Amino acid sequence: MSTYRFNCSCENEVEFQHAGEPGALARVVCQECGTVNYVELPGSPRAMRGGTLQVRAAILDVFAREGYPLTLRRLYYALTVSHVVPKTQAGYRQVQYHALRMRRDGSLPYGWVADNTRWQVKPTSYAGLASALDEFQRAYRRDFWAQQAAYVEVWVEKDALASVIAPITSHFDVPLWVARGFSSVTAAYEAAEQIKRIGKPAYIYHFGDFDPSGVCAAYALRDELVEQGAQVHFERAAITEAQIEQVPEIAAAARPTKQNSHAQKLGWRGPSYELDAMPTPMLRELVRECIERHIDAAEWQRAQRVERAERDTLQEILRALPNSY
Repeated sequence: MSTYRFNCSCENEVEFQHAGEPGALARVVCQECGTVNYVELPGSPRAMRGGTLQVRAAILDVFAREGYPLTLRRLYYALTVSHVVPKTQAGYRQVQYHALRMRRDGSLPYGWVADNTRWQVKPTSYAGLASALDEFQRAYRRDFWAQQAAYVEVWVEKDALASVIAPITSHFDVPLWVARGFSSVTAAYEAAEQIKRIGKPAYIYHFGDFDPSGVCAAYALRDELVEQGAQVHFERAAITEAQIEQVPEIAAAARPTKQNSHAQKLGWRGPSYELDAMPTPMLRELVRECIERHIDAAEWQRAQRVERAERDTLQEILRALPNSY
């Protein structure tokens, strides 16, 4: 992390820190006048071209506005709405290129771009008993839903968007399922068995594209869960026709509909819309609202108090262990 200085247009000297390489782009807000400045870190043999600067500054603006992580599709849609890149495949490739270069030079942290396509399997292991208890004490969570009247799950159509909304579902200890396209019978069976074991009213909120395949896949999942004996209240939370009408960013991302068998089945005549077109803060807030409508606040707060006491007990056990552990 290095320290840099520059003079804002208000003549105030602004100091900031950045870990990027020479030539990386930093977005710095002047605390004196509130002006947003885009500063190219010194040391690069060539200055950034105007077109590159425009796109990369706009990318930094999207992250400043919506937070992180974001999918590349969400970045692309945000930049098309502001007319920074065209709504074409070439425009999407342009966003891919600049997001990659910005991660390479440190303008963007790698973790700001969502990607759930890589995973590994490894048993959990510890350096010793004390290490295991310490990890357990920090990770311990009480099942707050055990005393709630309902059971809630969130299903999302796309891998990458799972990491975008996972902070919300994790905060509320709600299962997040990824349903890419049409879910397998096995996946639906496992979900149905879990719902039946819990034995209380179950609510599933599905987040997916507004297109014939996405809509058919969502309701096929609902029907398969019912076929497997699960009693569920199923709702397509996004994207909906109402959201398309109310949110300009979604409406601006309309794309031609593929005229496949699902389109014929539904008699689909209009355009389609991807879930990535929904602004990320709105998506996260919608997930939060779906979950919170089923929470008894007083019971939730009581469970939080019990959890804190249990964590303290685990900490006392850890302190009592001999140093050899």
